[in-house]
Amino acid sequence: MSYLQRRLLLSGAQVLVLSILAFLLLSVAPGHFLSFEALDPQRSRTSVETWMRMRGLGQPWPVRYLDWLQSCLAGDWGTSLAYGSPVARLLAARAPRTLAVVAPAWLLGWALGTSLAMLFATRRLLSLVEPPMAVAAMIPEVIGGSLLLWLAVALGAPIDGAWLPICILTASIAAIVFLHAAQALSEARDARFVRLAEARGVARRLLWRRYIIPAAGNPLLSLLGPTLVGAVGSSLAIETLTGWPGLGPLFLEAFHARDYPVVQAVLVMLALALTGLNLLADLLLYQLDSRIRLDHETTR
Repeated sequence: MSYLQRRLLLSGAQVLVLSILAFLLLSVAPGHFLSFEALDPQRSRTSVETWMRMRGLGQPWPVRYLDWLQSCLAGDWGTSLAYGSPVARLLAARAPRTLAVVAPAWLLGWALGTSLAMLFATRRLLSLVEPPMAVAAMIPEVIGGSLLLWLAVALGAPIDGAWLPICILTASIAAIVFLHAAQALSEARDARFVRLAEARGVARRLLWRRYIIPAAGNPLLSLLGPTLVGAVGSSLAIETLTGWPGLGPLFLEAFHARDYPVVQAVLVMLALALTGLNLLADLLLYQLDSRIRLDHETTR
């Protein structure tokens, strides 16, 4: 089995397992969409049971999971209990606006984080910058977003655009990328082959361009997927905080209303994004790092 075939098989199995876990956890969660209405004395228990039976909620969870999986293959991703329409239609109306926030924030965060790491690493000043960056990375996005939102209001800046959630996510991603890039550059700088090249008189710029930066790039590729999925997950809360009409308000509303088909679809979308980007990073590493190809050939 080739490396690509094995990684595709493992990625498919990972998405399948994550979708089963998400479906199972939501299935065993207490209550359902009509939990509050069931307490209404004017609402008969028979009507609630009829409603649940019509939507197949009384069936065992494996049966409901297979029905949901069939719906995903058909492109519907289930049916929203609150809106009575395919979940895919609801997500399609909101996903572009979330993408309009996440994509530039992710790119800017990576550009800013790696640039700062390289700037301070070449001047051996990482020890001065790492502590404040570590503190910034530990601050929850909601707290940082609240502070930035307060500052924008105090300065009279408009808060109804996409710039606010983009700035919040960019700062969070940049801090995380900086810390990982700084560690990768430090480890690459202390690698034996780099010290040997430096001892042989390789110029400083050539040393960084040909040896240190490529060596530090390998571990950073594995960070692409987690940072993007983390940005999407954080944007769900940031969009709700700033009022940006993306997936965030819809997800929060669906979670509180126990509209679990919508919640399930968003969770599986995050799993697909994480798995897909991890697969892409592994394939890039396979092409760039000959050691991975050698290990694969020796284990076949």
